[in-house]
Amino acid sequence: IDVFISVSPSIIDWYLRFFGSKKTELILNAPSFDRSVFEAQRNDYLRSHFGIPDTEKVFVYLGIITEHARSIPLYLDAFSRDQITAHIVFIGYGEYVDRVKEYAGRFGNIHYHDAVPFDQIVHIVKSADVGLCMIEAVSQTTYYSLPNKLFEYAFAGLYLLTSDFPDMKKIVEDYQLGEYCSLEPAIFVAKIKDLQNKEIRKSQVDLYPLTWEYQARKLCAVYDQILKG
Repeated sequence: IDVFISVSPSIIDWYLRFFGSKKTELILNAPSFDRSVFEAQRNDYLRSHFGIPDTEKVFVYLGIITEHARSIPLYLDAFSRDQITAHIVFIGYGEYVDRVKEYAGRFGNIHYHDAVPFDQIVHIVKSADVGLCMIEAVSQTTYYSLPNKLFEYAFAGLYLLTSDFPDMKKIVEDYQLGEYCSLEPAIFVAKIKDLQNKEIRKSQVDLYPLTWEYQARKLCAVYDQILKG
């Protein structure tokens, strides 16, 4: 091949170790970035929709609601504990929705919101405080992943809480996007408890290198080089 393209540094490193040296390019699975959305003040959609007090933090999970790989049972267990006063909103669809609705019926700080059209996602997510991206290491692919949702949360101006996997940790640290922790239930609960009482701020670092606009320039440069070659 002329060039190997992948979506995370660790995946590229793995292929180079097992298949030998070759030209590579990192192209993140990133959405477009709208600076006006990032800089806009948080709206009150979720608080108004679910009657959540302004004094309580709102965590959001956006995506497929399934029992496996997405840590939904971990979230439900944590937010159903007495010491957690923060709220969590699940937005999406999947075979585990009924379980989420069951918890929402029992606990006043757990909420389910139907999946929404793509053009409404940013507005709704923007009304939360913390975006959850706790991926389970069910394979090397998930362990080395940089999920699209991570960037969507960041571009909406949310604080992030992610898995403590190598590539996610580096992005979170380099761009001051939030925090990460283990998926061990006790550790995760302690982290939620800390964040629910903590003043959180969105990143002050330039996020342009994470955007699709930046990735597209890199990708076009690779294609130009190949075609000219």
